Amino acid sequence: MSIQRLYACVFGPTISRIHRSNDASRRAYNYEPNGFEEKSQRILNFLLTTKSLLYYTTPIWLVFLYRRGFTINFNLSYCCLETLSSYTKFGVCASAFVVTLLLTRGYGRSTNSDYNEFLTALASTKKNAKNKDKKKEILRYDFDFSHWPHDFRWDQVENVKSWPKRQSLWQRIRSQHDNVVSTVLVGIPEEIIAYIISHTFGVRLAYPGSTMLLQAAYGSALQVNRAKLVEEVRFVANYWHEMGTVLIQ
Repeated sequence: MSIQRLYACVFGPTISRIHRSNDASRRAYNYEPNGFEEKSQRILNFLLTTKSLLYYTTPIWLVFLYRRGFTINFNLSYCCLETLSSYTKFGVCASAFVVTLLLTRGYGRSTNSDYNEFLTALASTKKNAKNKDKKKEILRYDFDFSHWPHDFRWDQVENVKSWPKRQSLWQRIRSQHDNVVSTVLVGIPEEIIAYIISHTFGVRLAYPGSTMLLQAAYGSALQVNRAKLVEEVRFVANYWHEMGTVLIQ
């Protein structure tokens, strides 16, 4: 197995269902992961849901910790170093646990013929994103939409070089302050705090497309009704379209 295929198995999308083909030559069925993939995916889903819940409730528990007098002690005492060491050990153990889950899931996917067939179709479609016949191959799969091949990217337009250049980070911060001292002591810390907030819980609170918790609550119902829409409605529409074409001919 190549490194690229192994990487795709580890970080690839999750498949929910495999729809039948347009000519109904293959039946539709739910994707059946093997034991390695199923158990590791369940734990990963639980961790992702927990992380999303913590993100959404960040303003609540931050205020709670602040009211309880929780502060960070920057004094390099023995207690502080011991606490930092404990947090570091916890972070290393948690990271190793997540990496183990990802590798286990990747191994399970690599031994699943359905998933390997899907990866082949997905890779072929990404190489020919504008080919309609290639896209029909992955339309048979219900998988994470974030991994769908891109039809267009904002930086692929012809006149992208003629766009005005963006200011550098230093220029943007410097333009908001009167002197260098204020920029270093106030502007840069503000920028760091704003970056952390916006890239953790801020984007999930402000962006309406963040639906991790909704997917966890209604994911199964959405999958069932999406399968009905794709397999029954689209199949009937394709059938009558083909019959109409035959009658016209």
